[in-house]
Amino acid sequence: MRREVADLAAAGQPLNIPRLGPSLNAKIIALALTGRLPFYDQLLAGLTPAERRLLTVPGIGPTLAARIAHDLGPDDSDLAERLHRAAADGSLRRIWGIGKQRSAAILAAVG
Repeated sequence: MRREVADLAAAGQPLNIPRLGPSLNAKIIALALTGRLPFYDQLLAGLTPAERRLLTVPGIGPTLAARIAHDLGPDDSDLAERLHRAAADGSLRRIWGIGKQRSAAILAAVG
């Protein structure tokens, strides 16, 4: 399917995906043609370095990264260590959106 979408996008043909609106259609075409998503790049530009670094951890998206960075502090220098410590001691779970399972997954991801 991925190759078919890229071929359709390159040929300037409609994607023919049911219930896909024009905005999402344009984003998929841009991603297929360039490998980049300008909308995502704009979102990333609004994040701090610590928040962007947190996005590399599986299970952490932009909103959760902002919450974690706010709780742990904006300093990016020892972020991985502080994240590991907060996940290990359970204090990470006081952040809205992080329960027992997500905290365990984050702990496993950061080692």
